[in-house]
Amino acid sequence: MLIEIVCLVMAVLWMTGLMGETGVLIYMLDLPTLLILLVLALPALFANGLAGDFVRLFYKNKNKKESLGDLKKSLLAVELLQKQFIYAALMTVALDIVVVLHQSVEPEVLRANFSVVAITAFYLGILELILMPIKVAVEKRITEHMESDS
Repeated sequence: MLIEIVCLVMAVLWMTGLMGETGVLIYMLDLPTLLILLVLALPALFANGLAGDFVRLFYKNKNKKESLGDLKKSLLAVELLQKQFIYAALMTVALDIVVVLHQSVEPEVLRANFSVVAITAFYLGILELILMPIKVAVEKRITEHMESDS
């Protein structure tokens, strides 16, 4: 997981370096958009009681064997979070586009506002790049658990 995050950061830095400006990186930071995605996606974990199951993925207890039920609940939590992020990003992009189209038609203003729309898709890609290996790891643990029981 840590290796993936380091590689992701290196890829973003490399891409901004290829574009000729390392100052481009500052344009990719949009805290309000990231907070909106989190505010729209995370409550579903808590509402369904899966927040603890998601957090459990990061604390593997070597002394206690995981139950198949716990692993399946953790898998549900990851899948729910993936879907919630996708739909939260779609809602955010749609809302941003409506706001942008109702604003001034000056090219500079439109370009700046559409970059915020693109950042939402960028953040969704980053979140999916983080969640997909977690999902695969849970599926692998489920398979290992089932193989050890037989």
